[in-house]
Amino acid sequence: AETRVPEAQVWLTDHAHLFVDPFKDKILYYEIGVDTAGTIADIKNSDTGGDMKWNGEYEVKTGLNWNVGWMTELRVPFKTLGKSPKEGEVWGLTFARVDIDKEFSVWTGGEWNDPSLFGELLFSGEVR
Repeated sequence: AETRVPEAQVWLTDHAHLFVDPFKDKILYYEIGVDTAGTIADIKNSDTGGDMKWNGEYEVKTGLNWNVGWMTELRVPFKTLGKSPKEGEVWGLTFARVDIDKEFSVWTGGEWNDPSLFGELLFSGEVR
């Protein structure tokens, strides 16, 4: 049997973070963390705070590459984010990597949990 840590423990270990603001309103956004074992911790953030009891639906795989470290692949269905994108739509997005001992990096730089600083994800072509 697989041993999994409690969801909140993910934030205290090496993990990757995905932040998505599908409405680009800088208020309702999702925070999804994945640790090296593939354990997911997720929070639905809104103007009333973060809901850690909320749980989305995901597929996750993790693996170790001795040359570069661990990797994760995460599939997040649009229904988990409460919205399907339309062509030309822009969502807020950023990624972060936390190595508890050595590294903290964010794709967009600066603060990692501030939706006003997220990058932009433009949907073009056919969206499935």
